[in-house]
Amino acid sequence: MKLFWYALLLITQITIHTSASNAEPQPAISGADSPVFQEALTKWLDGEDIPALEIWAALAREGNPAAQVFLARVASTGYLHLHATRDMPRRERIALLRNPKGLSGQSWMEVAQETTPLATAFMQMGNKERRADAIRALLDYGEASAAMRSIKSLLWYGDAAEVIDILATYENVPQSASFILSTAILMNRINSGGSTGSGGVNERWIFENVITRMGNRVAPEDYLAWQPVDVRSLDESPKDRALAYMYSRKVPAFEPIV
Repeated sequence: MKLFWYALLLITQITIHTSASNAEPQPAISGADSPVFQEALTKWLDGEDIPALEIWAALAREGNPAAQVFLARVASTGYLHLHATRDMPRRERIALLRNPKGLSGQSWMEVAQETTPLATAFMQMGNKERRADAIRALLDYGEASAAMRSIKSLLWYGDAAEVIDILATYENVPQSASFILSTAILMNRINSGGSTGSGGVNERWIFENVITRMGNRVAPEDYLAWQPVDVRSLDESPKDRALAYMYSRKVPAFEPIV
């Protein structure tokens, strides 16, 4: 499970990644460089999950924003903690992973957003009106994985032009985003009546610059990274099963589980 720690570490980096949009650098997350925070991180990576979570919980209660964001992300991602917390009494699990406020506790992300823009971005991922700005903020922080999970929702809500603008602006997106970008261009064309370059999108520039940067292709593994495989097809077709197995091994996001 700890192979996923790379994604979580992005939350606590002191050096903030900037994007190709030359956006203003976001401030470092306060508390990430605390020796106690780093001690907990070492324990976490060594498999001492409960001791690490207990340290972060104490830091979160003391007002450490980095610990609050980290704990909130762990709490919302079951496979990162359920192996260690599943059998804990409910009250103890809430005290370990959440702000012990009220009957069910409160997400530490809600607390952290009062002082930390990254926490605000995570909170706004579920808000349709603010999702695009949240995605840009996540990319400014180098949180490409979280941003890409949210950008698919943005596309399915019909904001194709917004998706194109984001993917054309930022370079720190995975190569598999070429599938989302190509889909967004097609949807934008349909939404605009089928004319090339409509809807305020310069498709020629996109294809000459952005698609080329992404490898000038939409590979099978890029498609597989975003489009779920039909389970019935895998069961009924040995050929489809063999292809899915072959290409799923090339999807970076699948590497910890295949």
